[in-house]
Amino acid sequence: MIGPGAVGFTPIIQPFPTGTFMFVQGIISADRRYVRLNVFPFFFQLGEVFTYTTNLGAVGGGGGLLGGGGGGAQNTPVTLQFPIMATTTVLTTVNVPDGGTVLLGGVKRVNEGRTEAGVPILNKLPYVNRLFKNVGTGRETQSLMIMVTPRIIIGEEEEELQGAAL
Repeated sequence: MIGPGAVGFTPIIQPFPTGTFMFVQGIISADRRYVRLNVFPFFFQLGEVFTYTTNLGAVGGGGGLLGGGGGGAQNTPVTLQFPIMATTTVLTTVNVPDGGTVLLGGVKRVNEGRTEAGVPILNKLPYVNRLFKNVGTGRETQSLMIMVTPRIIIGEEEEELQGAAL
């Protein structure tokens, strides 16, 4: 139980999606020869995670965690994390013949980085630091290609094929 005037909090613990996820919706044409595909790829990337420590929690005094009730409750440090997520999504619609394959491309990611190293004190001095430090830059490029092949399956025809096979 939390005592009168006490402040309590409930942390939200949840997983964050990372990587590539895709939802596809298919609509069959009236003549059953083509499929219209609505493709929704989602790209999730975990960025920086900010960590914040505070003394919001109190332990002791017969109230358990965040205990109220008098009797020497102590503040204990609580660490909270706030992740920054980079989310990219694309919506595209394409008509494909039954059994045909569509190639979706053009999704490109570039990560760049810069690193500096040098002699501890001399690399901070203006003008002189150029002689005592090393700067490196790097670039990583990723290209993603998605292939989708729709197949129209008609229930009655499949049942006939299964019955003929038995």
